[in-house]
Amino acid sequence: ERTVARPLELGGAEAADGVVTMIQTADGRTETRLPPGRYELVVSRGPHHTIDHGEVVVESGRIASFSARVAKQVDDIGYVAADFHVHAEASADSSAPFEERITSFLAEDMDVLSSSDHDVYSDYAPLLVEMGEADRLRSMVGVEVSTQELGHFIGFPLDYRVWRDGERVPGNGAQQWREQLPQAIFDTLRS
Repeated sequence: ERTVARPLELGGAEAADGVVTMIQTADGRTETRLPPGRYELVVSRGPHHTIDHGEVVVESGRIASFSARVAKQVDDIGYVAADFHVHAEASADSSAPFEERITSFLAEDMDVLSSSDHDVYSDYAPLLVEMGEADRLRSMVGVEVSTQELGHFIGFPLDYRVWRDGERVPGNGAQQWREQLPQAIFDTLRS
């Protein structure tokens, strides 16, 4: 039985465009196992920094190491680096655990993570506190309202509600879009 290959860029384990592996770390240090061979390494730190690259040869049974240097190139004083279209495990089209999504933002030196899972609100704030990273990364609750007929609409910041009047809230407060005109969707997001 054939399985569909899912590329690394979409959260899968399959190589695409010659990529063998991709690793994101919050502190820039990592280890990985690779079969013997010659590898090109690319190291980045997000939109404010340079990119470094080099080559490493891995020999059977031996340890190879690589050190990279990236330098901050963009003066971001007075600016905020954020992404407002972010999916994690709550979205049907993402397998990225919430912890990995946070680590990816820390690795890229971002300032704000705004969730936008499809038709469900996700709140990263408690997990940032648990991971001890609340001082390095801010978060806000958002959503991608994903209608079948009208397209997708992103809204933020929003109120995250798991419970209301003792009952579980579907989608943690995300609005229902079925049979809604675009103006009604926008009005609900704004309210």
